[in-house]
Amino acid sequence: MDDSGGEAEIQPVKKGLENDSQVIIEQGLEEGDLILQDPNVKDLKEGKRLKAE
Repeated sequence: MDDSGGEAEIQPVKKGLENDSQVIIEQGLEEGDLILQDPNVKDLKEGKRLKAE
């Protein structure tokens, strides 16, 4: 997704080491992918249009 926006997509990932505030994603993301730090956004579902801020 660029600054003009994109759509939410559920993406399975393989997690590595993690602590209370960080997690290493070992597989499932590509360079340039954007992630949501709080996936509990109201009304979030796959395909919903999003805009990066």
